[in-house]
Amino acid sequence: KIDFSSSDNFMGTVMDFSPSQKNGYLSAYTTYNCSMTDGLKYLKGCYMHWMQSVQRISSIHAVVPVDKRTAFLELTVKLRTTVDDMEINDTCNNIVSEFPDARKWLIWWLQPDVRSMIFMNGSIMKRSLRFHVCRTSNAIESFHRVFNTLIK
Repeated sequence: KIDFSSSDNFMGTVMDFSPSQKNGYLSAYTTYNCSMTDGLKYLKGCYMHWMQSVQRISSIHAVVPVDKRTAFLELTVKLRTTVDDMEINDTCNNIVSEFPDARKWLIWWLQPDVRSMIFMNGSIMKRSLRFHVCRTSNAIESFHRVFNTLIK
């Protein structure tokens, strides 16, 4: 049994952005009489899944032209690392104006629960988890596979 009464007792977990995985985690978390919102602060999105998504969308030349790929990648770094509200809005506006076919992709990543797991802006993640060096690893990917099997 994990004791959530002290923020020092549980660092958090790194997982992908699957709604079923997140909901399974939150369901288990609420078993301990904690609120769902509170549980979100213990979730960190997998950096490798984020980067796979960035690579996938930037490889679709109808969405991100080859000659603009570097600019798109720079905007995605800003998107993930920016804290300032004005700068995140400018970055989002730049992505939509320069790469209009990436709009749906961007909207998905801006969902509050998803955004909080990977972007600095709007994050409710525990500070110690947000700045922890762990972003992903093979062990974590293995854990995801087991976790997904248990949820299904």
